[in-house]
Amino acid sequence: MKHPRIQSLSLDDQKNHFVVGIDFGTTYSGVAFAYSGDTDTIGVIKQWPGAKQRTSEKIGSLIIYEGDGTISAWGAQAENKPRKSGQTKARWFKLLLDDSQSNYLVTATQYATKPFGMTAVEVATDYLRLINTHLINHLKTTYGSGLFECTPIEYFVTVPAIWSDKAQAITRNAAINAGIQGKLEIVREPEAAAIACAHSGHLIFEEGDRFLVCDAGGGTVDLISYEVTTPRPLKMKEITIGTGGLCGATYLDREFEKLLREKLSKYGDQFLNEKSLASLLQDFDEYLKVNFGEDEDEDEFSIILRGCDIDEDEEAGISAGCLIFTRDEIVQVFDPVINKIIQLIEEQVTNSKETIKTIFLVGGFGSNGYLRNRIQGRYPHISVQQPVDAWSAVVRGAVIHGLREKIVTARHLRRSYGVSCNSQWDPLIHDLDQYYVCEFTGHARANDCMSWYARMGHEVQHGQSIKFPFCHKVGEKKDRYVYDLLCSDIENPPRRASHSSVTALGQVVVNLTDDQKQLYRTRNSVTDGFEYYELCIDISMKFTASLLKFEILLDGKVAGEAVIKYE
Repeated sequence: MKHPRIQSLSLDDQKNHFVVGIDFGTTYSGVAFAYSGDTDTIGVIKQWPGAKQRTSEKIGSLIIYEGDGTISAWGAQAENKPRKSGQTKARWFKLLLDDSQSNYLVTATQYATKPFGMTAVEVATDYLRLINTHLINHLKTTYGSGLFECTPIEYFVTVPAIWSDKAQAITRNAAINAGIQGKLEIVREPEAAAIACAHSGHLIFEEGDRFLVCDAGGGTVDLISYEVTTPRPLKMKEITIGTGGLCGATYLDREFEKLLREKLSKYGDQFLNEKSLASLLQDFDEYLKVNFGEDEDEDEFSIILRGCDIDEDEEAGISAGCLIFTRDEIVQVFDPVINKIIQLIEEQVTNSKETIKTIFLVGGFGSNGYLRNRIQGRYPHISVQQPVDAWSAVVRGAVIHGLREKIVTARHLRRSYGVSCNSQWDPLIHDLDQYYVCEFTGHARANDCMSWYARMGHEVQHGQSIKFPFCHKVGEKKDRYVYDLLCSDIENPPRRASHSSVTALGQVVVNLTDDQKQLYRTRNSVTDGFEYYELCIDISMKFTASLLKFEILLDGKVAGEAVIKYE
């Protein structure tokens, strides 16, 4: 049955559109949607193929491939399905999309799986195609085929806060290749979560209030801090650089498996075979991981040890067919992971100059009671809150972002951006190996210099543009120029382009038309008077919610969009 508000939606209203948020997660993914003509209703998909009667706001980021590359199961269909000979269960492939994060790559190499011969981008494309197909079917069922067919869709796909510009572009391209058409934007996960928390209505913000969002998911944890600049209508700005780490709930599984192997080592394959381990880990995932910490007086925890015919084994913790754990044992599973999260929070609190008023915990792991208690104990002066529907906060926030754009008005740059250039020689700044004399002007110059136009940590307004000016002096007119845009992830970027911290962001290619070639100016060399040509080209880089956008300016006028080819 359709929502009562949906019954009255008009097929003739062509101004409206669907807004869809996709939280493409490392371990679980979710989808939310809204109709722009009914902005008060945000739906979250809770019914998934293979889930039977079970509803869930998220579905496993899993695909089972057959040996010939065909897909036999995904999401809930693949979660508990044993892998057969010749099959590959693809998981954790999202982390392989960002090759700039060395810690991600180490973990991804250990745990990510994909079919031999397929790239992570191809697997991500397959997964997003499956997600989008299910979404479209759901929208048709919810709103009716008539309204669906005449209504465009705007998509907002979320990514971790610390992902590189290249990884964001790769994710966007994977979505396009998956058949996602129309408007498509990338949104950072903690920003989407912050928007959802700020719109929850249970907390009244005042101008100047500062809060931190900790999005603790299955694989990654992302954090950003914000300041409310206008409470009504809500506007806010970043006050810290987004940070994150690989310390999500899945790492609890690793610690719990270590504990299982210690307790049951003498029984070997009887309880530690692949099937038994999977069953124990599933019980941990569905019960202990979720509920631990809610009752601080509970000292003993148990899960069923299937196939157990042992009455009692105090050393192993076996009793009446159950495996018993003490509170200290479970604490030892949680603490190594939570300690890393608290370290990330500490960095945010310190960088905000101790001005954080509220910490919002969102994401699947963000709902855990022990995590909340540990953080509240560390920061007794800060209100630590777990919003209702914390697991779907990111995907709902992505939809709100789409419905009410420009909620976040300013962001802090996560890296510095610039270009390699030649500069006027200065013996106090430059090294001797940089010295040369310009053949056109006769002036002393220095090569291998960096010109940084946007620096790490600087605040930029939403939609703000920064120009990269290039002035070319050539003997013959050229119709094509290739620009290398560079970046650095260290706090104080270096002066020289050859420094080890300077990496290539990508190339921007400019092809000049015959009319644009008329903009060359004729000059005469001061050294011997021969003619040469000068052309000034600006590359404008615009900062949005995530992806960088580029334009070409000739003679101060926009000459078209520029496409960056990422390294």
